[in-house]
Amino acid sequence: MSRAFRLGITGKIGSGKSTLSDVARSHGIRVLEADSVAKEVMNSDPEVRAKIISIFGEESYSGNSLNRSYLASKVFTDESLRLQLEEIVHPATLEVFEKEFSNAKAGEIIALESAILFQTELDERFDAVILVDAEDKAAVDRGEASGKLMREDIANRLKQQNYSNEWKEDADFVITNNGSHEEFITRSEALIEFVKIVSNQDLPEQPLRSLYD
Repeated sequence: MSRAFRLGITGKIGSGKSTLSDVARSHGIRVLEADSVAKEVMNSDPEVRAKIISIFGEESYSGNSLNRSYLASKVFTDESLRLQLEEIVHPATLEVFEKEFSNAKAGEIIALESAILFQTELDERFDAVILVDAEDKAAVDRGEASGKLMREDIANRLKQQNYSNEWKEDADFVITNNGSHEEFITRSEALIEFVKIVSNQDLPEQPLRSLYD
């Protein structure tokens, strides 16, 4: 079967998965970002928009744009609301992912970066999954240094991502990021080169991970 190789990239917030994704891009791999796709779906899909407004109210949008800060204030303090939002958004984003995978050229590597790949059971849609692992303190420090979130917000997101160490056993590759940025870049370069070698094979119609026992 001649098709594109599907690569999943996952890890908790602040782990460094976006850095790994940047390295992958520098090696010619197309990387989709689950968060970016989800935001686009919430902004542009009328059905998704209507469902969000029905639950979270008109304040969910400001004009034609998603009111991200308002929505975040709701879902990151209420587990039930977060789950309701995921039930609306995940099916629509999954359609986008599958379309991108199907349209990718044979022999190409197409990757998806998602912090909740295992939590949403998306891992079986890939040929291989890389998990970027980091200690919580390192993840919080890294996230705070980015200037995008406060420590409390990062800690809340870590809690909601419900990260499990068992996923390190489920992943095909695990790369740890508790050291320097330079060290992580070097190891990421080596890992991506190895993935490129692994991807150079005849692939079955179904993703390899879906064939696991």
